[in-house]
Amino acid sequence: MKKIVAVVAFFAITLCSTSSVLAQNFDVKLAQEESKTFVKETIKDLDLTVEQEKAVYNASMLKIRMTASAKNDAAKVEINTNFNEKLKVALKPSQYKKYLALKK
Repeated sequence: MKKIVAVVAFFAITLCSTSSVLAQNFDVKLAQEESKTFVKETIKDLDLTVEQEKAVYNASMLKIRMTASAKNDAAKVEINTNFNEKLKVALKPSQYKKYLALKK
């Protein structure tokens, strides 16, 4: 009887950890898709170079991951501020102004 309980417990623990890993993979794929969509829209609107595309994609991925784990609104504001700073560095001044105008 003890062996049966141990086997059932083992399978329950394995099932729980597997679903957690699958959820994390889903979150990463969702973040990648959101970042790709953001970059595609930004490319269209701002005429980005390949280097700028990569920088915007990486900044977007980081923002999405950080926002998902943010504990409060102040943390989210800081994440958005950091994201905008990364974009400001990656984009030309005219592109950044246009980005800010499109964002509103």
